[in-house]
Amino acid sequence: MVDEPWRVDGLGMLTRASLRFYAATHVMVVLGVAVAVAVLAGALLVGASVRDSLAQIALGRLGATDVIVTSPTFFQTRLADSLLTRASQPQQSALGARLDAYRVLQSTAPVVVFGAAAVHDDAKRTAGQVMVYGIDERFGRFHGIDGFDVSGREALVSAALAQEIGAKAGDTVTLRVAKPSDIPLSSLQGRREATGERIRVTVTRVLDDAALGEFSLAPSQGPVFAVYVPMGRLQRELGLGDRANTILLSLNDTTDVDPATLVRELIAPVAALDDFGLRVRTIAPGQPRAGVASPVTVVETRAGLLTDEVVDIIEDLAAREQRMVVPALTYVANSIRIGDREIPYSTVSAIDLDGYNRMIGAVGPADTGNPLGGGNLLGLPDDTRGFSNHAPIWLNEWAAADLKARLGDQVTLEYFLWSDADGLASSSATFTLVGIAPMTGIGGDPTLTPDYPGISDAADMTSWDPPFPVELKRVRKQDEDYWDRYRAAPKAIIALAEGQRLWGSRYGRVSSLRLSGRAPVSAQNIPPAAAGFTARAVRSEALAAARGTTDFGEYFLYFSFFLVVSALLLAYLFFAVGLEQRTREVGLLAAVGFAPSAIRRTFVREGAVLAAAGTVIGIAAAIGYAAVIMYGLRTWWVGAVGTTRLTLHVAPQWLAIGAVGALAAGGLAIWLGVRQMSRRSARSLLAGDTTTPTHTPPARARLIAAGFGLLGIILIATASSGSLNPTAGFFGAGGAWLVAGLCGASAWLRRRRTTRPLTRGLTGMSQLGFRHTAVRPSRSVLSLALIAFACFVLVSVGAFRKEPVAGGDRASGTGGFTLMAESVAPLMHDPNTPDGRDGLGLETSDPVFTGATITRFRLRPGDETSCLTLYRPTSPRIIAPGPGFVGDARFTFAGSMAATPEEHANPWTLLGRRFDDGAVAAVADQTTLMYVLHLGIGDDFEFTPEGQPPVRLRIVGALADSVLQSELIIGETDFVRLFPKQEGYRVWLIDTPPAETAAVTSHLEDRLSDYGLDVTSTLERWSSYHQVENTYLATFQALGSLGLLLGTVGLGAVLARNVLERRREIGLLSAVGFTPGNVRSMVLSEGLALVLGGALLGATCAIVAVWPALQDRAQAVPIGNLVSLLTAVVVTGVGSSLFAVRLASAMPVVAAIKSE
Repeated sequence: MVDEPWRVDGLGMLTRASLRFYAATHVMVVLGVAVAVAVLAGALLVGASVRDSLAQIALGRLGATDVIVTSPTFFQTRLADSLLTRASQPQQSALGARLDAYRVLQSTAPVVVFGAAAVHDDAKRTAGQVMVYGIDERFGRFHGIDGFDVSGREALVSAALAQEIGAKAGDTVTLRVAKPSDIPLSSLQGRREATGERIRVTVTRVLDDAALGEFSLAPSQGPVFAVYVPMGRLQRELGLGDRANTILLSLNDTTDVDPATLVRELIAPVAALDDFGLRVRTIAPGQPRAGVASPVTVVETRAGLLTDEVVDIIEDLAAREQRMVVPALTYVANSIRIGDREIPYSTVSAIDLDGYNRMIGAVGPADTGNPLGGGNLLGLPDDTRGFSNHAPIWLNEWAAADLKARLGDQVTLEYFLWSDADGLASSSATFTLVGIAPMTGIGGDPTLTPDYPGISDAADMTSWDPPFPVELKRVRKQDEDYWDRYRAAPKAIIALAEGQRLWGSRYGRVSSLRLSGRAPVSAQNIPPAAAGFTARAVRSEALAAARGTTDFGEYFLYFSFFLVVSALLLAYLFFAVGLEQRTREVGLLAAVGFAPSAIRRTFVREGAVLAAAGTVIGIAAAIGYAAVIMYGLRTWWVGAVGTTRLTLHVAPQWLAIGAVGALAAGGLAIWLGVRQMSRRSARSLLAGDTTTPTHTPPARARLIAAGFGLLGIILIATASSGSLNPTAGFFGAGGAWLVAGLCGASAWLRRRRTTRPLTRGLTGMSQLGFRHTAVRPSRSVLSLALIAFACFVLVSVGAFRKEPVAGGDRASGTGGFTLMAESVAPLMHDPNTPDGRDGLGLETSDPVFTGATITRFRLRPGDETSCLTLYRPTSPRIIAPGPGFVGDARFTFAGSMAATPEEHANPWTLLGRRFDDGAVAAVADQTTLMYVLHLGIGDDFEFTPEGQPPVRLRIVGALADSVLQSELIIGETDFVRLFPKQEGYRVWLIDTPPAETAAVTSHLEDRLSDYGLDVTSTLERWSSYHQVENTYLATFQALGSLGLLLGTVGLGAVLARNVLERRREIGLLSAVGFTPGNVRSMVLSEGLALVLGGALLGATCAIVAVWPALQDRAQAVPIGNLVSLLTAVVVTGVGSSLFAVRLASAMPVVAAIKSE
């Protein structure tokens, strides 16, 4: 058998002729390949289109912004102009090279940015998560857009905000913003009762997208609520002066932009100390009560406390210049008491005594004279240990005289301490008097006390207006006289270490630094990052975030898997059926001398043509398929993506990848069909025998079935022991057993059988139909697989569908909380206590709060981490529970790092775990971990907060389907340490009787409106997450249903082919007396055996796969939905069987007998 040229040419002609003659069969093969190509390439196009759309949305919302510079300390707006001025001049770095930061700088614009809530004054409709931008003409010029001219009470609003609150041009809107404070709210001097501010504006224009109405500095696909108000108006209302907190930067080149370098090289050369919140003053010789012979430089801050980092920098500067430096901490005491004698409301300074004495000694005695010689300004005895075990204290001469004090007296200081957890509390400390300080110098130096609003600016003590309660009736005439002469000069001095122990905080432990001489302290000595300045490359961040939390291409490949498999099986099936129709043709070619390899090449070439045609059609169909999916994401499934802005982006490379993949799979399916046909002998082929021998022992199928069955057992055992995630373990076991079941069915159909007599009537005909499934076991297994996979996919997906359930149980996804509230301004008081409610302006005896418990959470705003976002979170939203929450053991954990019985009983205690490598324990929702962060228990998530070193969070627990999907949870101690600038509590979870839910919501939103409090139902929030998940599942089911449709067509084709091959048998049965009903029963039984067998196998394995989910939510299993899905699978399968029955009924008996 030699492949001679004429024979090859003849086979080529045969291929062309066959393509025409068998066009009807070939059409189905082409369609099968086309569907596979369309689905694969279309899924990849969907993924690319979503990524490109997200990038387009994010970049469009940034306008011309490439980088932003922000600072928690408001800086002068002239800083933005100074950057441009300096950029126009050649600059050099310390190494002599021109600064890249200035080379790439193109334009700047200062902006005042605040989070807010907006309320329509007439409609009373409220919107939260609003961004307020204080702008001037530089904003519009920066973006190259006209129409941003606003003045007075005018405001521009985004279209989304206007729609949300029903606003239009001419309407009045009230903005509720957090009032900025230089002094930390969690310090004694912080004003906690007025953290919110109302600003009423008139809408002059609603901005569409083209007019930058959706300007946003954070990537989000959802609607943007933005308000633009005149910068000057916002600055006046909030008492900012001419200061801002954000600078927008546009760069000529964003390649390799390093935000840290930008801050260092851009800000440092042009900043002033005031931009860093610092001020420097000099105490000159001869200044009243200064007590110095040479100048002393004092460094202070608007915040009242210098940060440890700034203190270290100034001390390093002093060391380099060989200057002495003395830190001091001044605090307000409610009382200085000796016995029954007291002085009300005085300042007390804690100071480095040795350093102060050395500084005074270094500068020499004051002109006014120092009666305490030897440089010992405070009159320290050489040894104070003999007085008492109490720490030493020095009173100035005025206080000592007023208290009739003597050395060795016990002096008690009473003072307030603020704690976010416990509020304002009175405390005291006892000292031993060891010395008297003269009024000239430190004893009467008011510069030791920082400027405290409400105290330092008061004309007299009765005009004091501090943020803590004072009893002004305690103030005496001599106290007023002291104020008139010495102002806030401290009446007592203690050691610095003692004062820092008593009054130090996370904001700092020093209120001022004193440097000898006229120290050249300037902004250029202080790195901008130390003052809180940070830069974010927002354009680069947006592009990175646009990669998405989940690759939609991968998602739709997963969703479409069954559809692709069905299409390829359909192509294989019809090609194989076509080959079986041509068995005599193949046998004739073999009989006349054509080599088997030549015959195989002929049919492979024919199949390749079909696959290529299907690929060409599929590429065109892929674009249409992707367009339909993108339309569905904007409409039918918009609940999952949260935006209607997703558009199709056709990229040839994804079409090519999908086409090649599907073409390869289709070609493999065709080759397998040819290979199976070529294995038959020429004699059997000439006889038209297409049956598969059944006497071969099915050892391989049994071995595979046993292997996958054992794998399923191992997976379940591992998951049950806790070594493997139960969801993954059981789902893998279900899939493994599905494969094992199909292999077992193949082995059973191929087994060696003994013939048994049939019973009479319809039962016997049904038995005959059942037996016929073993005649062609490959077809039967293929049909079983189509139905089983359909049931497995649809049932397993349907079981994960989440229905609304009651959330009152503490172990539920709501934790037993009925309401969740979030404020714009921090809430500093505990609403669970009478004093706290009073501080918040709530009625302490309001019956609305009867039975209500409020759990407070600290909040660091950040990126959304729930399934509501499509963008990849880089700086997540973080919350920390206040006291009492951990002990309540609310919510259910899907997994944790618990190691002790206590931790297993309450995994929340893991938030207190400490790791040697510095990682911080964190808890997250399981859905967030799996689908957004792509992390597991024990994994780390690292990010860099603004102006801080990187933070590494270690996942120690995963919540099971909770209302806390949008945030990561860490311990309060860790939160305060990591994010000291985030003050108070902004998130409340409220446990209230269901009957009081509406009343509590209305009451809180009304009474706390100045804080911008927005209260929502936890069930509504929970349901919004479920809606997204259910939408994804619905998408999966829709694509799975398309696969089921193709599977039904394939099953119908198998049954129809079986009927056609048995036409002689059917004719003979009819001729010997079997009724048409008998024949229909036989054919229908064969189809039902395959349909019901596949449905039973698929459903059983699906139940195993989702067993953990069914156990976790036994009260919420969507039984009706699952029954409907199974019914749909069975009905479609029965429909295919009925098609075959009808074909058998219509078959002419005489023609069938003649063929026999």
